[in-house]
Amino acid sequence: MKFDLKNRMKPPFKWVGGKSRLLDQLVPHFPMEFDRLVEPFCGTASLSLALEPNASFWINDLNTEVFAVWVDIRNDWKKFRIKLICLQAEYNKCFDKEAFYKSIREYTIQTNVSGRFILLNKAGFNGLYRVNQKGGFNVPWGKREKVALVPDNLEQLSEHFQRAKITTLPAFEVVEEAKAGDFLYVDPPYHDTFSSYTKEGFSTDDHTKLALLCEEAVERGAKVAISNSNTEFIQNLYSTWTCHEVLRSGTISSKSEGRQPVRELLFTKGY
Repeated sequence: MKFDLKNRMKPPFKWVGGKSRLLDQLVPHFPMEFDRLVEPFCGTASLSLALEPNASFWINDLNTEVFAVWVDIRNDWKKFRIKLICLQAEYNKCFDKEAFYKSIREYTIQTNVSGRFILLNKAGFNGLYRVNQKGGFNVPWGKREKVALVPDNLEQLSEHFQRAKITTLPAFEVVEEAKAGDFLYVDPPYHDTFSSYTKEGFSTDDHTKLALLCEEAVERGAKVAISNSNTEFIQNLYSTWTCHEVLRSGTISSKSEGRQPVRELLFTKGY
């Protein structure tokens, strides 16, 4: 099994730290062959979407809304599409779009979780996902007069994800299950940067624990690659791993001149 960058699929939503734009830099450092791709922090699942047809993969994210999107696309993409069409029409015809956005943002009853997530992702500020310590989504309105919520590749995505294992578990548990033949790609909230994807956050101790678990996965025979920020702490944490530098363009600032290139690190071991 390997990657097919030429025919990779586009994710249906944005994600801060998503790897879609970095695949051309990352994939040359990945193993040529493996039995299964495992993504404990999948987000947009951009790596999984670049796999060749009939590939086996496991995507996981502790964020239950991300999980809901992938499950709904896999299980019934036509029903999911109707949800998005209805939300798109309601938003686009609404006079006070900011009030509508805020009403959806504050509506936390667990119905249409996936549709709500996509709307907030598309209509919120720069596609940012951020929650407070109580788990409440708190990204401001992005001042968008119209949104396009419905991806044109839902059927293709659904077919692709029929072969996926999709879970919403603590990432540590997924890493612990990686075995020989797996390619484990670990993309945690970066050290010393934005980490409010879930109310739990991701601490320095979490990074240390993750590094130990990844070492154990290598010892079990898994091939492992880890992305993280270019900090002294991370460099020391993975000092025995092969290190590669990756250049990312900034994407969060509201002004284009504030989006400066950022140097990230990719660590590999076991292949």
